Amino acid sequence: MLTVQRAKQAKAIEVKNLPLNKILVVETSYEGILRGILSLFQLTKGQPQVHHIFYCSDTTSWTEMRAFAYRCFYSQGALHQLIQPELLSALVQDQFTRFLHKLAKQQPKRLFRLGIVTTASTSHLQLVNGLKALQIVSTIQDQDLLDKTALQEVIKELIKGNSTLVTSHIAGLG
Repeated sequence: MLTVQRAKQAKAIEVKNLPLNKILVVETSYEGILRGILSLFQLTKGQPQVHHIFYCSDTTSWTEMRAFAYRCFYSQGALHQLIQPELLSALVQDQFTRFLHKLAKQQPKRLFRLGIVTTASTSHLQLVNGLKALQIVSTIQDQDLLDKTALQEVIKELIKGNSTLVTSHIAGLG
């Protein structure tokens, strides 16, 4: 039974059948954040863009999250990613959830994509649980992410031609 359920989930994630109104959630380790980010871009056939990624911190304000929501909602189907939303305060998570509900209700024909990469269990994440009411949330399993070899190939392709990839353990310095 479990094999059948996973096969159904894998079919739902096929790129050619991926609808635009979709929230994709990746639950990973801290070390797997980059893998999750690049996997979401690969799954949606999007080109990785730094301005489509928003890293959360414990000091992220509601104003910043509202601006991100507008960018995500009005960007003509481009994938925007929210990284580590578990660091947001409960109030900001609640406001963000209610705001996305409001935007989706006011303009149901507006197409958007949102990726969420989290290091916390999604069953304990207030933001994800709140967004599930929109019935457009899909969880991407670990086996659906890029494997180590594919990740290295994607990174090599991205850093071709005088580009440099810099990562840091200090927030904001990558």
